[in-house]
Amino acid sequence: MRFAKLAAVYKQLSASQRKRLSRYLRSPYFNEPPTALALFNYFESLPPTLPAPQLQPAAIARHQPLLKTPYVQNKASTLLLKAISRFAALEHWQQQPHQQRLNTLSGLKQIHWFEQYAQLYAQTNREYLSQPGNSLEHYQLQHYLTETHHNGLDVKFTGNRTQSIQPVTHTLDVYYAIKKLRYLCEQAGRSYSATNNFNPTEAACLLQLLQPYCNRKHPYVFLMVNLYHLLTSPLYPGSIHHYKQVKKYILQHSTPPLTPAVTEAINLLRHYCIKWSNRGVAEVYPEYLWNVSFMIEHRLFENHGALDPVVFSNLFNVAHKITCPPAQMQQFITHLSPLLADKHRKSRIAYANGIYNFALHRFTDAAAAFNTIDVKSDSTFTALAKRWYFKSTFESRPYTPGLDAILAAYERYLNRHTEIPEIPLRQFKEFAKYARKLLGAFHPHEKKNLIHELNHTQPFAGKDWLLEKLK
Repeated sequence: MRFAKLAAVYKQLSASQRKRLSRYLRSPYFNEPPTALALFNYFESLPPTLPAPQLQPAAIARHQPLLKTPYVQNKASTLLLKAISRFAALEHWQQQPHQQRLNTLSGLKQIHWFEQYAQLYAQTNREYLSQPGNSLEHYQLQHYLTETHHNGLDVKFTGNRTQSIQPVTHTLDVYYAIKKLRYLCEQAGRSYSATNNFNPTEAACLLQLLQPYCNRKHPYVFLMVNLYHLLTSPLYPGSIHHYKQVKKYILQHSTPPLTPAVTEAINLLRHYCIKWSNRGVAEVYPEYLWNVSFMIEHRLFENHGALDPVVFSNLFNVAHKITCPPAQMQQFITHLSPLLADKHRKSRIAYANGIYNFALHRFTDAAAAFNTIDVKSDSTFTALAKRWYFKSTFESRPYTPGLDAILAAYERYLNRHTEIPEIPLRQFKEFAKYARKLLGAFHPHEKKNLIHELNHTQPFAGKDWLLEKLK
């Protein structure tokens, strides 16, 4: 398709964004090329699908005098893409009131309007910094305001060249510490093993620096310190106190609009819940469901632009573990599946439908759904679907010929795909090992011995199902 890149970007813009882009392109202040505006106007005159015949050189030349040749049209396409890029930067800047205020203060100093600068500086302190620190931007703004106030010609003019810059370095340290701790929380949330890749000495220094701010007067620091402790705790009991502190704060501040501190905390709590859920801690199953329900209620998934496919599939894993009613599962599918990106939607809906049918004891339908899933770029998800396929097939025809072949294919898949992270790979292999023993346990004493063996192993996903089949 001609103009494929431009067409893809254009279709992503909403009607209101295209209106604002039109005003931007027409503004003499931004000095965007007239050919870029001409091509944009032509796109606006077409149906939303942008039919290929109407993008041919002759069709465009008939309607736009400035775009007579293919060369000019192609050049206009490049210029329009660059203009959209600049427009996106401007749109983003306009959504950052803190950044706008900082730029304004710097601009006032540049033109030496120090009186107006002083008034705006005082106003900014009253409006933004007198409130509790509910976001990382609060500490960023605090540092940059301090930096701006201690630098510039106005400082030299007033004879304050020898004043201490300690406030600048202190606010920088605080901002750096909370930002670094926030990234450590993110790393712990993404990691299958939260104790990996951490420097305890560095983390201890950050926590010591932030200790005076770890209270409810500084909610963002309070939440991030507690989140760091709960996400990096090697044992579940050691994390419960911190979890309760964070959840209590979220519930107390759940009246819309939610602060950035609350929205970030609820996301990191979900990582915590799924980590311990995958390790067989049943207490966190309802917590994960509460977490996702909270995000649905506050439309947080919509605000992110697209739903993380892992969040979607984990929701159904947990819903199954706590025997969530199938009707509620169907509501989750209806509400959340449109938020999935196109490339993930088919496989993730198949997975959700598989668990939904499993909950209804329609095991043949469940197996058929799981058997359609083979995502080349996500071997962990595919292995998860294959485990469910074996379970569904076993439920539909227990101890029948063919189950050993399905299990053997699953084992071969796990042996081939060593890129699966260590902890899930170990759990998948544990399930396969005991599933094979399940298929060979025909006599009561064999089942009794296998139950005893399973009861003395570490928790792994699928262990409860194996025990249920043996009993």
